[in-house]
Amino acid sequence: NPYQISTAAELYWFAALVNGKLTDGTAQNVAACAKLTENITVNSNVLNPDGTLNTANSVSFTAWTPIGYFNSSSDYACYNGTFDGNGKTISGLYLSKTLSYMGLFGYSSGTIKNVGVVDSYFKGYVYIGGVCGYNAGTVKLCYSNSYLYGSNIGGVCGLNYPGANITNCYHIGTITGDTNIGGVCGANSNGASITNCHNVGSLSGSTSVGSVCGNNTGTITKCYYDNV
Repeated sequence: NPYQISTAAELYWFAALVNGKLTDGTAQNVAACAKLTENITVNSNVLNPDGTLNTANSVSFTAWTPIGYFNSSSDYACYNGTFDGNGKTISGLYLSKTLSYMGLFGYSSGTIKNVGVVDSYFKGYVYIGGVCGYNAGTVKLCYSNSYLYGSNIGGVCGLNYPGANITNCYHIGTITGDTNIGGVCGANSNGASITNCHNVGSLSGSTSVGSVCGNNTGTITKCYYDNV
């Protein structure tokens, strides 16, 4: 029985449930499952029409808290449930801090599927993705239309851990940063896979910049970059 999520407040509640940050006495549940029943808007007009941050309004944006996090080996929450976007979108996520593990999900070994992350902005340190910062599970049938900045950063996932997979996903938007910059995934590890994915948008970085993946030691199959 997945949690039915239809509002921004319910989405924040779910993130707090997974992260163990609820103050209402509800116990942490990293395996909680959820299904979106409506398109959700957290902030409006986060990005300008050219895909850059709407700085005129950014001070009023509500910051996002990613689902799943990693601060240290003794302070982390790795999501391992199933999150079904049900073909809906989550719009207007905004997070700009010197933090790692950023995205709709920060740290996940579960299944994330059927969700679009749009009009969103993530600027941080390392492991940043429009859908998931650090993926140790499955991300499929997802897309991101976002502005992303950092290292080990990808339009869909920042890092794809050994055994993880990204399938039938794409990114539209702007990605910039330092190293391991990829249109779909920043770094695809040995034993990880990316299949049937593509990127449409601009990429810039100093080292290891790839149209689909910045640093690949895994498997990439049937992917492409549409440079429009």
